Amino acid sequence: MSVGNRGGRPRKPTKLHILHGTYRKDRNHPDEPKPDIASIEPPEDLDNGLGKPGEAVKFWKTNAHLLISVRVLTQLDLAAFAMLANQWALIIKAQEELTKGIIFKSPDSGYPMLSPWWSILKRTQDAFSRGLIEFGMTPAARSRIRGSTEGPQKADERKGVHRFLA
Repeated sequence: MSVGNRGGRPRKPTKLHILHGTYRKDRNHPDEPKPDIASIEPPEDLDNGLGKPGEAVKFWKTNAHLLISVRVLTQLDLAAFAMLANQWALIIKAQEELTKGIIFKSPDSGYPMLSPWWSILKRTQDAFSRGLIEFGMTPAARSRIRGSTEGPQKADERKGVHRFLA
């Protein structure tokens, strides 16, 4: 079984190539899985208790239909999108905790310390930012999208050796 692109970045799914306008029929992977479009309903266990309650579900309901409409969010992407929603809820909770103060006195020594919520916020924001890019939800990622949601129409339009390997 071939793993595909062994080094470097993982292959970009065909749907993202189509949306970014970089799709080429001669480089199409004819056996690429085509998962079903995701359900717009959030998973029951979405709020994992780490973030602010209800914020992950709000994020899901606000953004899932947008990604489904451009055929980016599929059944295989639900776990990744749920992680993104939970990261959003944790960012909200960390920001609320930081309103109490970024610096506090150590209970042991009395010296000023940076709140652990600051580190949590920065790390979660970094991971959240990478997740937004994966789903094409940043201005730079969106600028590469041309808006076409249609893939190749017929198998006989394939070029090269792929037209014989149907």
